[in-house]
Amino acid sequence: GSGKQVRLKECRVMRDFKGAPGNTKGQSLGYAFVEFLDHDPALAALRYVNNNPEIFGPEKRPIVEFSLEDLRKLKIKERRTQRSLEKLKQKQVADQKEKQDRKS
Repeated sequence: GSGKQVRLKECRVMRDFKGAPGNTKGQSLGYAFVEFLDHDPALAALRYVNNNPEIFGPEKRPIVEFSLEDLRKLKIKERRTQRSLEKLKQKQVADQKEKQDRKS
């Protein structure tokens, strides 16, 4: 190999949490999303995994493709992340204040 580390931002295996009749809850739906921090390793992974009979066997070959992001959904996700960070900071400040109040 090149010795360069491949960095992932996120990996999600999509699962069936509704538990369709005959399926176990939490069973994989057979697809996932992987977000790489860099394009070149993403392209290399796509080229290696796509239609490769060595992954699951010759009868079940994975189909891999790049996903195009919906800019609106990315903005919503970013706002959600920012709100979560703000709430976390507010909780930390409140916890600190409570600690200080107990010491007084």
